[in-house]
Amino acid sequence: MRFKQGKNVSIVCSTGIAATHYGDLREQTLHKWSGVEDGRHLNEEIIHFVKTDERFTVTKHNIETVETLIIDESSMISAKIFNQVQVLCKNTRNSTDLFGNIQVVLVGDFFQLPPVSNELYGDPGKHCFTVPWFHTFFSHKINLNIIHRQDDQSLIKCIYELEIGDISDDSVAFLKSLDRPLQNERLNKCVHFFARNYDVDVFNYNKIQSLQGDLKVYASQDEGSQHYLSKFLAPKNLGLKLGCPVMLIKNLNDTLVNGLCGTVT
Repeated sequence: MRFKQGKNVSIVCSTGIAATHYGDLREQTLHKWSGVEDGRHLNEEIIHFVKTDERFTVTKHNIETVETLIIDESSMISAKIFNQVQVLCKNTRNSTDLFGNIQVVLVGDFFQLPPVSNELYGDPGKHCFTVPWFHTFFSHKINLNIIHRQDDQSLIKCIYELEIGDISDDSVAFLKSLDRPLQNERLNKCVHFFARNYDVDVFNYNKIQSLQGDLKVYASQDEGSQHYLSKFLAPKNLGLKLGCPVMLIKNLNDTLVNGLCGTVT
């Protein structure tokens, strides 16, 4: 599209990990592209910054010059962020049209991961399609119904029923038929899910204690309101050992992005 029609196209995603899948297409997160960051600014503040602050020169150029904006993994974009980007684009381009008359292509599956709420900045985490103008603006909708990744009809039926939250006895039986013991080496590498953060912390503590070597504990250096500090994901004391897995929970640069996993060496 970018080369055939000569359009200025920007590709953005809801997360940094999703953006890494596009190769060399100058992809980035919607938050970075638009300058809204993590949603900490009020609409009036971010509009003022983009229009007047030299730190937002690239952001202003992004918004003023783009013709088509493709937003991928849209299920994780909250209504608050989505509306803020829309208002910002309209005001930056001095337009009365939604998104400042930018052609917006929204891509995603709303049965997948929902937005993450952010109590710190007053974001309840509602889906982007709950904004009042959504169905008016996105009048053209295309549903892709052909499944390419598998042809097992039992699996396809089971996944669909799980998505809509109405699973049949046949699908329950199908899932139970997959129950089997795991080899120890696979058991050690698989991801475990828990309903409560407390259970996650206990599991991680026991796993790191089972590793060989000395445990090194790094204490956070905090300043500011305790009300906001208590809402951060990062622990106040981080225990690490050689060989333990870790995951970033903040974008540090274009390479070290939120959700990236690694191993302590």
